[in-house]
Amino acid sequence: MGVPFKISAKNLGLLATDTQCPRCYWLALRVGFKGVWEKFGPIYNQIDLFTKKHVEAYIDEHGQAPPWMPLAKEVRADITPKRLEHVFAGSNIEVRGHPDGVYKLDNGDAMLIDFKTSKPKTPGDAMFGWYAAQTNAYAHILERNYDLKVRKIYLVFARVQADATAAADVEARQDDGFVMRFKMESVEVERDSAIIPDLTLLVRNMLNEQSAPDAKDGCVDCARLTELYETLHEQATAGYRNDVGEECCIHDQVGETLLVRTTSAA
Repeated sequence: MGVPFKISAKNLGLLATDTQCPRCYWLALRVGFKGVWEKFGPIYNQIDLFTKKHVEAYIDEHGQAPPWMPLAKEVRADITPKRLEHVFAGSNIEVRGHPDGVYKLDNGDAMLIDFKTSKPKTPGDAMFGWYAAQTNAYAHILERNYDLKVRKIYLVFARVQADATAAADVEARQDDGFVMRFKMESVEVERDSAIIPDLTLLVRNMLNEQSAPDAKDGCVDCARLTELYETLHEQATAGYRNDVGEECCIHDQVGETLLVRTTSAA
């Protein structure tokens, strides 16, 4: 069957949303899900890391999870693996990822948690299907590769308390800065083992398509992509002056777009 195509559980889960544009996804598969001019600061990852370390330290000290976690009194140990990966034979797709938290419960079952820094999402929200597919992929791999029974899946949202009352709290004031409070809220995710193999088959079908499918009606990213292409195409035959006054043109070639200096401004 050849070398499996590798995809993260996070990117696989995008296909489970009603808002995902098939054309955008087809393109993303071919460029490694790298966005154009995409800027995403490290603060969210740092908050997630802090949360996981806090939970780990609390379990070590108290023998159970913090009170804000679901099933807190049943948690006995943090057994989170560093990496998950599994090849689905039907599609030859390898799904991989790093779960935020896998916790052993007092009856030997496991609880899977994914930490999010945002307002809580529920099954009625557009992004919930994405999160649900991502965490179900983790659960699917845990049960097949680690001989674990995943009893529950939860999304745990860290919602920053940034209103005037929280900002005025004297306990938030420190000599070297300030402390931000987060309210933790949990939402249970329904187990759906069947959805993951089906999603990998969708990925395989898209990989086999030689041309991009039609865009989803109203897709903003497709409109921006078209505008970007038209701008580059227009500049390929027309000169312009850059920010230092040099006259330039763009040579649009197969596989690359080059900015070439033609003449210097007088």
